[in-house]
Formats: sequence, structure tokens, C-alpha cells
Amino acid sequence: MKFLYRGMLVCTLLTLLLTGGCRPADEPPPEEDIVEDETVPDEAEPDTETPEEEAAPEGADAQMIAEGEAVVQQSCVSCHGENLEGGMGPSLHGITEKYTREELYDILVNGIGSMPAGTARGHEEEVIAYLMTLD
Repeated sequence: MKFLYRGMLVCTLLTLLLTGGCRPADEPPPEEDIVEDETVPDEAEPDTETPEEEAAPEGADAQMIAEGEAVVQQSCVSCHGENLEGGMGPSLHGITEKYTREELYDILVNGIGSMPAGTARGHEEEVIAYLMTLD
């Protein structure tokens, strides 16, 4: 009986951890996982910016980056860690070296692995602008 109780407890905890996602508990689940009308922005020109210019990606102003940071702090730190250096999810530092803007946009809209879809619904460009400022 004791073994059965422990097994049920472990299964319940694993289920909660795996289905929790990165979305805050008070946010309703997305109505649709895939938005067919959503257009992905064209890829920017090849990167010829100096390091000083990388702090503010092309087309992004300080307000856009601040909005992206706010969304990340609200929706992403629970999985990617307080400093975004990894937790249940991978580190987000240098993520723009691994994925293109289009791939990041697709990940934010559709999710990937255990990351749920729609975690930045309506703020994808702001989040990408902020991620581009991380080392």
C-alpha cells in the first residue's frame, strides 16, 4: 500500500511539472495553437552591426525592448530561470545565434518541445527584440 501511494504521488507531481508550461497560472490557455493568418516577418539583412548597435536591434526602440523584457519576466522565467540562464528550459542567452528571427517567431507562436504555444501572444516581436540584446 505504501509503495502504491508513493507511485501515485510521483506520477501526480511529474504530471504537474510537465503540464505546467511557462504560462502564468492566471492566464487562460490559447484559443488556437496555430494562427493561419499570422505572417512571419521577413528576415533582416545580413548582420553588419557593430556591438554597440546590437543592444537595440534594427527596427526596435528602447520601449519595444522593455516591453519584451516585461513579457519574458512574466511568462518565461519560471522555466528558463530568473537570469534566463536555464532551468527546466534551456538558457536564452545567445539564443539568436542558434535560431533565426523566423524560427524564434515560430517557436513563440507554436511552441517547441515542452514549451507551450502562445506564451508571448501578440508580443512576439517585442520578445525577439529583447532576446537579441542578451549575450
